[in-house]
Amino acid sequence: MKKIYTLILLSFSISFSAQIEGTWKIAEIEGSLAVGPDSAITGQNYWQVDSTVISDRPCLFDDSLTFDNNGNFMHYMDGSTWLEPWQGVAEECGTPVSPFDGGSSTYTFANNQLTVNGLGKHIGVSKVYNGGECTSISD
Repeated sequence: MKKIYTLILLSFSISFSAQIEGTWKIAEIEGSLAVGPDSAITGQNYWQVDSTVISDRPCLFDDSLTFDNNGNFMHYMDGSTWLEPWQGVAEECGTPVSPFDGGSSTYTFANNQLTVNGLGKHIGVSKVYNGGECTSISD
C-alpha cells in the first residue's frame, strides 16, 4: 500500500512542475487572446480575438510555441505570421519581420509568471510588452 501512495504523490508532483512544457497554439475561439490591464483578471481589454480576427488572421493561429523542460523555447511561424504597420508593412499575413520572426530562445516559468528571453521574442501579439507596446521594429 505504501508504494502505491508514494507513486500517486510523485505523479501529482510531475504534473504540476511540467504545466508549461509542450507545444502550444492560440485557440481559434473568441477571447483566446486579449490585451489590456490585467485582462485575465478584470476582463477589461483594449483588444481581443473575435470572429473577424479569427477569419482575417489565419497565419497567427498556426504559429506554435514549444517549451522544453530545460528552459528552451521555440517559436515556429512556418514562414508566415500576422504583420502590422509598426513593422513597416501592411496589416496582413506575411513573412515575419526581424527581430519578431520567431526561432529559438530561452524561458523561465516561476511563481505563475512566464518570461521569454531575447530581442523580439514574444507570445501572442508581437507588439505588446509589460507596460506598453512597440511603435517600430527598433523599440
